[in-house]
Amino acid sequence: MAANGTIHKPVHPETAPECVHHWVIESPNGATSSGTCRRCGAVEDFENTIKPRGWNGQRSGETRSK
Repeated sequence: MAANGTIHKPVHPETAPECVHHWVIESPNGATSSGTCRRCGAVEDFENTIKPRGWNGQRSGETRSK
């Protein structure tokens, strides 16, 4: 329950009205961390690592189109 007495119910992202999310993300513990939107209650997983990029700005395994 919020401080003003309103109750926030979790909403599935596909059914949530358009929201400018304010994510609260759990501390890293593994490959992903769960995040919950403070505004609409949507839940999403976030990766805890960034895939490395080479000198040309591509991720390893990507091919550059000409």
